[in-house]
Parts: sequence; C-alpha cells; structure tokens
Amino acid sequence: MTRTLYTLLLLLLQLSGFAQNKAEQPKDTIDRSDPNFVRISVLVADPTDVADDMLGILGHSFIRMQCPTFNKDYVFSYESENVEEEVGSYLAGSMKMGMFRMETDKYLKDYHTWKRAVHEYELNLPPEVKTEMWRVLDKKADEGNMLPFDLMKRGCTSSIVDIVESVLPYEIEYGTWPERFNLSRREIMQNSLKDYPWASFLLLSFCGDAMDENCSNEEKIILPEDLVDVWTKAKVEGRTLLTYKGDIVSYPLPAVEKTVFTPIILMLVVLAITIVFAFLRTRVWDWVVIGLQTIIGLLILYLALLSELPTSGWWLLMIIYNPLPALLWKWRKYWATPYSIALIVFCIAMICWPHRLIEIPHLIFALSLAIIFGKDKLKKIVR
Repeated sequence: MTRTLYTLLLLLLQLSGFAQNKAEQPKDTIDRSDPNFVRISVLVADPTDVADDMLGILGHSFIRMQCPTFNKDYVFSYESENVEEEVGSYLAGSMKMGMFRMETDKYLKDYHTWKRAVHEYELNLPPEVKTEMWRVLDKKADEGNMLPFDLMKRGCTSSIVDIVESVLPYEIEYGTWPERFNLSRREIMQNSLKDYPWASFLLLSFCGDAMDENCSNEEKIILPEDLVDVWTKAKVEGRTLLTYKGDIVSYPLPAVEKTVFTPIILMLVVLAITIVFAFLRTRVWDWVVIGLQTIIGLLILYLALLSELPTSGWWLLMIIYNPLPALLWKWRKYWATPYSIALIVFCIAMICWPHRLIEIPHLIFALSLAIIFGKDKLKKIVR
C-alpha cells in the first residue's frame, strides 16, 4: 500500500512539472507574414577587365537572401568552371555549372579584392513568395555543380529571371520594352561588347546558335544591365518589382582600355601580306594561311560533329575553314580555281545577306584564301 501511494505521488509530481514547463515555454511570436521576415535583393557587380575574366566583362548578377530574425544572410549565384582554364571542357560541351551558396560577407570579399563595385536592388515580392524562393534556391544549391554550361540559357541573369517567374503565382507587368529588345540575343550581346572587339569576336563565334533562337522578350534579359533597366520599371501586383537600395561594395567603374589591334585589323594585315606574296615565287606564306585554315577547320568540324555545344550554324563557317584544301593540295589544279570563285561569291552573298555567325574578319580571311587558291590561274591568264 505504501509503495502504491509513493508511486502515485511521484507520478503526480512529474505531471505537475511537465505542465509547469509547458506553461513556461514562450509562444512562437515570429510573424512570418511580415514583409521584412525575409528580404531578397538582386546584387549586380560591375564588369571586370577582360584580361582578368572574359565573361566578367559582361558584369555579374546574383541573389541575396536575408532573414534578420534568425541572423541569416546568404548569396545565391550561378557559377561555372573558369572558361579560360577549361577551354577543352568548354569546347567539348562538358563544362559544368550550378547554383552556389555562401555567406554574403565571405562572398563579397572577392569583389573587394577585384575592386568591383556591387549594387543592391531590393526585390519586392510578397512574403510567401520570398519564403518559397528561398526554398527553391536552397534546393538548387544542394544539387551542386551538375548542369551543362550554357551562357545564354543558364547565365547569371537569365537564371534569376527564370527562378523569380517560376515562384510567382502571377504575371510580371513589363509594360513597354526597350527598343533594343527588338534585336536578337546575339545582337544585344554584341552591342554590349562593342568596346571589347576580341571578346566579342571569340564569344560570338563559339557560342553556337542558342543565342538566336526565337525567344520572348523575357528570354532576352541576359545581361545584368538589362535586368536592372527592365525590372526597375516592371510591376508586380501594383508594386515596383525592383528598387535601388545602394552600393554594398563601392569602387569606380574600371576604364575600358581600347585596342587598335582588332580582329579586323589582324585579318587586313593577313590580306595585305597575302597580296604581296602573290607576286613572289615562294609559297611559305600560303602554307601559313592554309595551316591556319586547316587548324580552325578541324576545330569547327569537331564542334559540329562531336561536341555537345549547339553547332547547327557552324556548317556555314566550314565553307571558309576546312581541312580539305590542305589534304587535296596535290590535286589543286582541279579544284583551286572553282573554290577561289566560290569564296568570292560567298563573301559577296554574306555582305548582301548577312549571317549571324559570319563577321567581317571571317570574310577578309576568305578573300586571302581566294587569292592564294586563284593566283596560279590568274598568273597563267596574265602570261
């Protein structure tokens, strides 16, 4: 009997303590519907010098997520392997990219090192949308660096547009689009790279056709400057989508060091030397130019047949760059003159009906080849 009473008394004391502890626990006073519970910003970094990072000259945009209640502050950014260090992987189409997550202060240390300014723009979304966006970003960051590199479809800016549009339960009210959005994605990028002729020539020659697919205006928001321009004028449920908050890293915009030695100048030099050597009896320079044609031709053939990069438009470039002239040089008397005429006709056609992948430097190089392959026949006619 005494043992039973002792057991009941102990049980009552435990229940009393549990009730007291439960009463002492503070209630969850966090208001997750508060617009400031989660804050989202779009951070835009100024361009860097082309010598440091070829893609960096386009600038960079990424997302900042903050939750002051839980003292969390993270940057989410699409990052890829370094193109300059992984040229082989890029040309093979095997380069990877993915969402990257890091504490904001740590991430911005590099921008202080590079002396690149970072501008902050608040993204004005409803609280429930911001919470959902954080969940989506965490999921993408956990997936790791697993996506194929694609400058157009998975660039830093286009990815932000895709993510925001995917979590919004309603349409963004864009209003009137800037006139430049009547251009193709290639032309938009080309205009932004006008001060960097070598970067423009290389990027636009080896980015494939993805940038010129038929796409909506939203899909043409591929540059950070365009994102800021369009989204600061767009609205969501009557609210301005993007508003400027200030600079969180402040440095002057780096001066653009313009070069006189552009791809056009290089090809004009090649053409001038070719004309001079056309009157000489040596073929040393011919083999230099044909060797360059062969190397680039083999590269384009590889890109067209074996690489995972978009390649459908590169077949037209193979009229100029291909290894056949070097391989069939012994039998040039049968094909050299027709090929020379074909190159001249091709240049005239491209001037009258321009193609997105054929630029002036390519046409000047084609003229050099036309002189090399046609000079034997021309000398016979002159004699």
